Amino acid sequence: MKTLVTTASKDIWREDNNVIFLGEWCKQYNEKANWNSKDNDTLPYHWDDKQKLSKDYDYLGDLYEVILSKLSFKLNEIHDVEFTQRYWRIVLGPWLSSYVAAVWDRWENINKAIALKEPMKTIIPDDSQTTRVVANNYLSAIRIMASSDNWNYLLYCSILRWQNNSNITLVEKPVDSLEVVSPHNAPELSKSLLYKIVKLIDFALNKLWFTGEYQCVLYKSFLSPISLLKLSLRLRQPIRIFSEFEREVEYSNVTSGHRSDKSWFRVKGDFEEFLCQQINKDIPRAYLEDFENIRNILKGVNYTSKAKLIMTANAHYHNEILKVWTAGMVEQGSRLIIAAHGGAMRSKFDTFGHEEDISDYKTTWHEPVHTKHIQLSPNKFISKNIYSGKGENITLIGLDTYRYANRFPTGPISSTFLVDFRQKVEFIKLVKEIGLKNLVVRPYANPWGWASRERYSDEFGQEIISNIKSVKKELLNSKIVICSYPQSTFSEAMHIGVPTLLMYVEKTWTLHDNFLPLLEEMRRVGIFHASAESAAAHIKKIHEDPLKWWNEEDTKTVRLLFDRICGTPAKDIKIDKEWGEFFTKILDQSRTITIEP
Repeated sequence: MKTLVTTASKDIWREDNNVIFLGEWCKQYNEKANWNSKDNDTLPYHWDDKQKLSKDYDYLGDLYEVILSKLSFKLNEIHDVEFTQRYWRIVLGPWLSSYVAAVWDRWENINKAIALKEPMKTIIPDDSQTTRVVANNYLSAIRIMASSDNWNYLLYCSILRWQNNSNITLVEKPVDSLEVVSPHNAPELSKSLLYKIVKLIDFALNKLWFTGEYQCVLYKSFLSPISLLKLSLRLRQPIRIFSEFEREVEYSNVTSGHRSDKSWFRVKGDFEEFLCQQINKDIPRAYLEDFENIRNILKGVNYTSKAKLIMTANAHYHNEILKVWTAGMVEQGSRLIIAAHGGAMRSKFDTFGHEEDISDYKTTWHEPVHTKHIQLSPNKFISKNIYSGKGENITLIGLDTYRYANRFPTGPISSTFLVDFRQKVEFIKLVKEIGLKNLVVRPYANPWGWASRERYSDEFGQEIISNIKSVKKELLNSKIVICSYPQSTFSEAMHIGVPTLLMYVEKTWTLHDNFLPLLEEMRRVGIFHASAESAAAHIKKIHEDPLKWWNEEDTKTVRLLFDRICGTPAKDIKIDKEWGEFFTKILDQSRTITIEP
């Protein structure tokens, strides 16, 4: 009988030689000698099917709304408050939308195994080892969901117990090393000495100069320091980073008695029932045990109490203090603006419209596709660096992603990463066959579990890996850039003016319908390529003089079309004027609003 392996927790299945891997995430690259030595099969990933992906998005979006409504009511009851659903959407929506999608993903993976209708066994821990670790907040929850083999193993075991399918024999035995460790990204800027000094100055401004009263709170805006300074002066308030939102939260080790409830609420359907039984076990401490602690932090710090306008580009996901403060201010009438923190061509699937639902306005780089969208010059790009034409490398900008799905996918996710990676390997081989020797690869900055850097090195040698630290320097040092995803780096390359190709497996990126005509125009002139063969053939055609192709009238027309649809980088003065007028207009609309402290 074959052994079903659900994760890369190798100690669980090390002794088994005839295995069925639930997905590619079970096969850690640095353990390839181990799993290659076994008689093994790997199941296809359920979201390889684009039609299923679209159907699941609609289903999970509706389910998310039902769960959010019920969870909002329950948390109001637990915390003895009467907040609106919008309040709770701001506070816990990022986690809940990710969690619903992640649990569904694991559920469907198990269904793939069940569909084989083949007898198999799988090892599950005994009852004393079934409790999953509770994350402190959204960020730690995402990291655990996306990267922890042991956390996902325990979730898969819960699903297997729940479904209790007769074809899968559950072998219960003690399992070693089920500790769940939250992976961390690179050190945050806030740990640097310079940033600590800036925080001290910022804190002094708040305490001594301006007494915390700001009409506009611009936090993690992604505007350059110069742009932010000019904009702040236009708004007649000193530039701030609002360091008070960066206080540490001391999370409790006490587990709320509410978690022992079998279920906080009920819905119909087998998966929905399972999900509801898991939510009270997995909801982060920030929304249960330590919610009041976060609210007390807000009482003890000199926060601005009269802000009519709040704007952030990404902190509305990960900063729990900001989310609780913002939700409270919105309840009192403040306007919330979400600024785009990246992107080029919008994906069809976008976290169930979370940013549009919580905001009054969302600024976008691209043309509006929603009634709340306002297209403004990209807050992240200032057109200072213009391509000189002296670059030498043919640079492939790589991609990486988490091994375990979290959120709803906007690009390659989980096992589909390898589909994308294999395209890049094929492209490199084809370019090398042409005889070009100045090809380098820039792996994605965050190696999230697929070991893309090591895979490229093993395949082509260490010399293919670029050693240039800055993305901007990488682009300026390139003769041709091949970007593997239609997001910020692709926009930056286009704006700088380096000859740029976009190459990805089309089924791994589902663009919003509004951007499909642009994609087709980019395909027509040779900017977009859906296959390694097409991209390599184009490189062969243009590599001796890529600027000649790049500046052809037809290509330039499409480049201008991209700028119009996806955002044109502005100069500092334009950013100041454009964004300043936008904020002033909203403030004028808000003058009749009275906000109580």
